Amino acid sequence: MSLTDKQIDEMTKAELAKACKARGIKHGRLSLLQQRNALKANKEEPKAKEKKARGPREPRGKMAMAIEIYEKNKDKERQEILKLFQDTAKLTKAGANTYLALIRKRLKGGK
Repeated sequence: MSLTDKQIDEMTKAELAKACKARGIKHGRLSLLQQRNALKANKEEPKAKEKKARGPREPRGKMAMAIEIYEKNKDKERQEILKLFQDTAKLTKAGANTYLALIRKRLKGGK
């Protein structure tokens, strides 16, 4: 929807700033009159930006290391896996417990 001259003249200071920003007009140092003139010269509504589609995110860092440890040692007891997380991935005791729960949830749920 494009703006009419009447709509531009009736805009408040905040509405002018928002309309200028949406159209890429640098309005910071412009007076209200200059902002109105710039909007009248550029009435067309800007095109909507396309968002990039994101796929599922691959774990990195400590989580990737912990997943690798877990997959190699699924048959071991919980305490042994936690000890491996603490020693190999440099996790705290609480962090190791959290990572183990998240990994089991992820692998169980298939996410």
